[in-house]
Amino acid sequence: MFILLSMIELILPNDNMKRYVNIVIGFMIIIVIITPFVRLINSNFNIEKEVFKNMIDNIEFQYQEDSNLKIVQEKQIKETYLNKLREDIKNTLDGTIDYDIYDINISIFEDEENYGNIKDIEIIMESTNNNLDHDQDSINTVKIEEIRINNLYSEEDEITELEGNENIKDILYEKYSVPKDNIKIYVKNN
Repeated sequence: MFILLSMIELILPNDNMKRYVNIVIGFMIIIVIITPFVRLINSNFNIEKEVFKNMIDNIEFQYQEDSNLKIVQEKQIKETYLNKLREDIKNTLDGTIDYDIYDINISIFEDEENYGNIKDIEIIMESTNNNLDHDQDSINTVKIEEIRINNLYSEEDEITELEGNENIKDILYEKYSVPKDNIKIYVKNN
């Protein structure tokens, strides 16, 4: 456009008409310069809309992170609660039974009405080691057990239900209000 207008200006003679043509050419140059800005304004470009959209995207991202964090926290709280229950059951039964507690499996209600109440208790016990009467100068050997994932006992171990376990069931029923039918007590025989 600038080249075209410059050629027209060179072609015109030097008289009074050139002055008017220069004014028209000046207006045309101004129009050429302003046209992109006019198109930008008319294209419905709205800075506030873009800022608002970015804010919404950021809030949605934070909400997603918060929900993931909430799930992890709920899982950690549940595990801590179950570990405290296991420890409390061990302390409750300590001294009242002739076995060592090998493992305790607890399932809890997860509905809103009964959340946290104990649904089932499964206790696995093993024979007591009576080698506790040692001199203070002696060295105690410690049995290191193999760690198994998702398997409390190997297939070689025999698990049998403990006979005469009503006393233990009564203690757990009184303390935790778990129905006696939902309390299972087993003995691990090596």
